[in-house]
Amino acid sequence: MGTKYRGFKELNELWKWLAPAVDVFYDHMNADAHYAWHACLATVLHSNDPRRYWWLIEQLLKGMARPAPTAWHQAVRLVSLLANTWRETETRRRICEIAWRSLPKARIETQRVGISTALKNICAIIDANMNNDFKGLPKRFHIEDIDFWLQRFEGNLGETASTRSGASSTRGSETNVALPGAQQLAINELAAKLAEASPSSSNTDLGQNYLRTLLEFLLQYYEDSITCLTPGIISLFPVLLEYANEEDAESMGSYKDMDIKYSASLLIYEYMSGLLLSPKFADQFLNTVIQVAK
Repeated sequence: MGTKYRGFKELNELWKWLAPAVDVFYDHMNADAHYAWHACLATVLHSNDPRRYWWLIEQLLKGMARPAPTAWHQAVRLVSLLANTWRETETRRRICEIAWRSLPKARIETQRVGISTALKNICAIIDANMNNDFKGLPKRFHIEDIDFWLQRFEGNLGETASTRSGASSTRGSETNVALPGAQQLAINELAAKLAEASPSSSNTDLGQNYLRTLLEFLLQYYEDSITCLTPGIISLFPVLLEYANEEDAESMGSYKDMDIKYSASLLIYEYMSGLLLSPKFADQFLNTVIQVAK
């Protein structure tokens, strides 16, 4: 007899051992089994009230927040729950927060793709409920729009290409002027001054993670979303354009690698070049382009 005919006590006993077993299985999953399990979970959860599977969902959310054997397994966990319907907004919020917390450590492309997919799926809910802002629901069911996440990305990007090149020139001139005096310093004092003058490698790595994930997020967004432009995208347009147009010679010594240039160019000249510019954003977008041209 199906579980829908069982009471809470029996279901609780069932899921107490079944949910952890499914969660552990994700640590041993391979690429061949992933598609079948993903389709199975999507079918089960979308054809029924997700509250019936509360135990399983909670266990999978806990699994997302803990370390996985490999970067691939971590990415698979982040996309194991679609949670893209109006009933699952609370679950989607929690998945996005878990993905965002794991972003600073996402040094491998597989991880960044998983994080981007987890964040991008929130757009599916927004597109499917364009006339519903969920404000009438309790706060835990509210979902943030794309501009909220773009602002979080923008706040962690660090320096842009032009800022970095200007700062490098300034540091170079200061070093030349201070060189005679520096000869009188002890070795440890000189090393400390050089460390202060040069950018931190940890900050550089962190900026790379956020920038690459942002580009992957926007590429996925334009693959699936039906909304072309938002104020947040227009605000980021100068930064994206700068990375897309930066010459290879200018990127020497900076943390901008060729994959960043390629992704930014693909986004600007392939995905965004054919966008319909509605009157709502025409003036704002034109002003942004004029500022970039100056």
